[in-house]
Formats: sequence, structure tokens, C-alpha cells
Amino acid sequence: MSCRNKFIDSLRVCSECNVARDQYEFSGCPLKQTEKTPTPRTPYFSIDIETTGLDPEWCQILEFGAVYEDWETPVDKLPSFHAYIVHERIVGMPYALQMHPEILKKIAERHLHLDCKFLKPVDLFDEFNVWLWDLSKTHKDAFDSRRINVAGKNFSGFDLQFLKKLPGNWDLIRHRVIDPGTLFWNPDEDKELPNTQECLTRSGAVSWVAHTAVEDARQDEWVIERTDGLRDGFFVEVGAHDGVRHSNTLTLEKEFGWTGILIEGDPRLHKRCMIYRPNCNNINTIVGPGYGEGLFILGDQFGGLWEHMPENWQKEHRSRSTPVVDCETKPLIDVLRNRTPPVIDYLSIDVEGAEYEILKSYFESRALKPTVRYMTVEFRLDKHYLDKLIELLDPWFELEEVRAWDACFVNRTLG
Repeated sequence: MSCRNKFIDSLRVCSECNVARDQYEFSGCPLKQTEKTPTPRTPYFSIDIETTGLDPEWCQILEFGAVYEDWETPVDKLPSFHAYIVHERIVGMPYALQMHPEILKKIAERHLHLDCKFLKPVDLFDEFNVWLWDLSKTHKDAFDSRRINVAGKNFSGFDLQFLKKLPGNWDLIRHRVIDPGTLFWNPDEDKELPNTQECLTRSGAVSWVAHTAVEDARQDEWVIERTDGLRDGFFVEVGAHDGVRHSNTLTLEKEFGWTGILIEGDPRLHKRCMIYRPNCNNINTIVGPGYGEGLFILGDQFGGLWEHMPENWQKEHRSRSTPVVDCETKPLIDVLRNRTPPVIDYLSIDVEGAEYEILKSYFESRALKPTVRYMTVEFRLDKHYLDKLIELLDPWFELEEVRAWDACFVNRTLG
């Protein structure tokens, strides 16, 4: 997929739910089995940015993208504006810079990427405005280039705050920000617009947005390709988050009839797994190298065992005063005992730093355990860490490819 198409695909999402637009069913809550209520599809712009951190006062925009969604045009044909932002020097938060190595590399080697647009911050608005003007000529009845409707993940609270720090009349996108609640509102039953989590439930979400705008790291697609569309497989996801956002197994369950286990250490996220993935075996436990005690960071997307986190992530959590709780850990082999078939078709491990220790404990144990056919492991974009994983798993697995933050392994015997 081209750089442009990846970017467009990543933007064609609900403004808050991270749910792919083409998956919307526009129905009432499935739990209440309400009849589908068609919702008018208003043309809108989806805007997303990638930044060097969370603070718009001093962090910078690295990438800007906008897509005009008319609900009819195929993704690869949608009008889009995409640019990388070139600064004289880069300033940002360590964890955020680590998330965008490909973007930084592309900016540094921009002379090699003649097919991409590179702009200075001062020129972004003018270039974007010219694109809007040209687009309005071919979509005369759809929108006014002086006022545009915008949807985007956390757009008004995050993206727009960064854009307003740049030169230009960014008030042109203040007209109306699309609320996903309007897309899932059932006028016969709802007294108010549904919140973000209710939107997720009603959508029957089967998609998620990758860490960066130009990376599509959907590991479930890799598994589907390798298993040739296998139905009724079995998965285990360690570090399941809420079971929807960033889920590596949701499509396998919803579209291919797989069953499996979702393991999540954060009790708040575990409760969401229970709601959104009720047919899974949902386990609230903190997986570690063995039985022991430790500190667990309740950091939502970046939560995990403190002692195994990268040092720059620890500093980030300290600066944010992220909640920390005492915890007890349990080895994966014991968590899975008597809960799986002899073969686990897909194992996903994403626990923010403890992956190596967990896998070492599991595969070096002499106890009887299920065989794993395919596996993806987050490696934090750390080549040294990846090399350690490859060496550890070499007797049983072959590294097939690396996708964004994850290493994809295939069992040498069963793959």
C-alpha cells in the first residue's frame, strides 16, 4: 500500500471511537437488539497529526493529513492532503520521538522522497488552504472552503490546539466538529447522545488505528494471511487493553469465529473487556516472569510492570504522576493451565517491556504447555531487544517480519 493510501486508510475513522467508517452499521445498541436506524452521512474532513509530544506549547507537529470523506468514494480515490513538517530543530518528549522513527527518518532524508510533500510550519496553512479551494471547485454543493466540518481522533482537544499555534486562520475549522455520538444516536431510546464507550459498543468495532498515521500495524491481518482465513481458531492476547482499541484479536473473533483468552492487568480495562468481548475468557491478572510482587503502572495504553519498562517511559510516568499500585505477578504458563486447547493458533504479547522475561519463563519451562503456532511480540522499536527475542525464540520460532512495533514469529514446525 502506498504512503498516501496508508495515511488515508488510517484517517477514515470515527472521531473518538477509532472505529473504521466502513464498519459502521448505524444501529442501536446490539445488547438491546434494536432495529437499525439509518443515519444521514454528512460529508466531512478527517484531520490527523503526529507530534513530538503532548504539550502544544513546546512540542511540534511532524506530520499533517486531511481526507475529504463523501461516504461514496473508495478509500484509494479519496481527495487527500498529506505533508511532513520540517523544523530547523526537533524538540519533543522521548517516548513520542521513539514512536515516530520512520517519520523522522523520512524528514531527514527528504531529498530521497520526491513523491512526498515537505513543508515548513509557516507554510502549512497556506498550502492546505489552496488544496481546500481547489477541492471546493469540484465539490461545489458539498462544503464551503471558508468553513469546514472536521472529524478526527480527539481532534478538538488535541490536534486543533497544535494547529492554532501555527500561522494561519485555523478558525476555518472551528465551524463544527463532528461528534461520533450523532452517528450512533437512537432517537427513540436515547435521552442524550451516547458517550465514546457506548459508541464503541454500538459500532461492533472490528478495526483500530495504528500508532502513527502512516503505519498500519494490524497484526490480525497478518494472522489471517498466514492461516489462510482459518475459522474457529484459538487466540491468547496478553495485554488486551479494553479488547477493542489496538486489539490484535477482535477481527479474528468477530469475522472468523475464533475464541480465546484476553489477559489484562489493569482492572479498569479488564472491565471493558468483559463488556466489549463477553464471549472471551477474560482474565484480570498481571503476567510476569514468575510469582512475585511488583509495581504496576495504571497508564491506560502504556501501563505495565514498572521494573520492566524502558527508562524513558518511567521518566514520562513520573512527570505525569501516573497512578501506581502494588501487584502480584503470575507466570503465563500457570495463567493458561487448563484453559487452552493443545495448540494456540495465535499468541499476542504487548505488555510494555516485560515481553522477553515472560516468554523466557514460558518457553524454557519443562512443564507441559500448549504449542503456539503464530505469535506477535512488541519490541519497542529497540533493535537490541529484538535481537534478544530472536535468540531466545530461535529453537522454536522463525522471525518472519516486523510490523511497526511488533515482531511476527512463525512456529518452525507448525507454521
